[in-house]
Amino acid sequence: EKYLNLITDNQPNLDALKGKNSIPLNFARGINQLSFYVNTVQSVATLPDFKIGVTLKNPVNSIIATDTPSGFAYLYANGETITLRKEAVGVYYSDSTILERAYKQPSQAQELAVLMPRSNLNKGDQLFWFKVNSNGEIEYETGKFIAPYDPYGNIDQNYIEAAKKLFNNPYQLIGTSTQAYDPRAFSPEKAALAFNNPSVVLSSEGVSIGDISSTAGNTLTSQDRFALALQDSNGNIRVSTQGSDLDLNPALDNTLIIGKAGIGSQVVLAPAQGELFVADINFLALGTVPADRFEYNLDVARFGNYNTGYGIFRVDDPDGNFHVINNTPIKTPIQIGSLDYATEALKRSLSNGLDGISGMPTPGFAKATKESITLATGNYYGIYITPNKIISSPGQLTELSQILFSIKNANQNKELQHVSMGTGYFAFEDMGFAGDRDFNDMLFAITPKNPSIIG
Repeated sequence: EKYLNLITDNQPNLDALKGKNSIPLNFARGINQLSFYVNTVQSVATLPDFKIGVTLKNPVNSIIATDTPSGFAYLYANGETITLRKEAVGVYYSDSTILERAYKQPSQAQELAVLMPRSNLNKGDQLFWFKVNSNGEIEYETGKFIAPYDPYGNIDQNYIEAAKKLFNNPYQLIGTSTQAYDPRAFSPEKAALAFNNPSVVLSSEGVSIGDISSTAGNTLTSQDRFALALQDSNGNIRVSTQGSDLDLNPALDNTLIIGKAGIGSQVVLAPAQGELFVADINFLALGTVPADRFEYNLDVARFGNYNTGYGIFRVDDPDGNFHVINNTPIKTPIQIGSLDYATEALKRSLSNGLDGISGMPTPGFAKATKESITLATGNYYGIYITPNKIISSPGQLTELSQILFSIKNANQNKELQHVSMGTGYFAFEDMGFAGDRDFNDMLFAITPKNPSIIG
């Protein structure tokens, strides 16, 4: 394949191997197994997996101990999932990709976009972050630490006061709820029911979902371990290290409940730069046999008045870039947010293969559909919608205002046009950033086909 280099431990010179279709394997005496690595010429790109034929031949001073020296091998994309992880109760840290570590960039998981859902919060509720150790302890003075609980396992009230001193400055503030509590608004609870019981979502039509903040990216980018705190308008505080839960629903793993569930407890965490779905085998059932592609369920529900088209497109790295155009590597990625970028995304979706999928039916108002889709293992996929328009050829896309992406900077207004309700769950606003902001117009959930999470 033109994108691949084969390298072995005894011949690591990549340039010497380019374009060759064979490599020497040197077996030491008594050794009958040997591994080799496959790298891509485009080191920054995550390409679809390849199935290649492999044959052993021309042994020297040895024999091939089989009558069938030929077979097939899968070359898997080593896609990385950027994850916000919980180390202890309410203590979070994030994974980073190889490139982020190499260039000392912050992980995307540290650059949070936070939804302050008005279906759960009151006006004036604020979310803060504060620095902690891996066990949740706070350093309240140099060399002095306080734990969330006292030695007897009871909540330590002094811990709350120590935390409050830490986040009592504007740089610790992540978001403020500026909208009054309204149980009609779209919420994680409604999102969980949207595909099986669409009528539940109807009450949220035209009701703003709440405040979406991405200010955490200004300060969290330099933090290792951190915790979160919710403070209501009366100054009452609850901290994640004294009780929190991310697992409200298996399909809605972005929702964080701090303290006891109920009004004033819930926020939704998401990547500030938008969302990509990673076709990661770890997302599938335990014990799934590796393969170069897997089938997924795509649930789609519509609560906007527009008859809106949509598509799924594969990107070449975790940042949503395109490094390969028409099967040819390019030196400089297409600028995200340009019409050329949108056109390439559309082309990939129209190919209806591992590079993307489109042409699926748009549900009727307050209706849901379920489709089966196939995605390449280890690769990243974005979603777009085309409000009130079905685009079936690249020539129909003439300006960026016609298309909205799950990638923030790909949008004409450089704003988030969707809320991530969980892994693979995209909730779009189809009227632009200045619309009614109910974020329920087009809902998508990519989930394992077996077992299915939704429905």
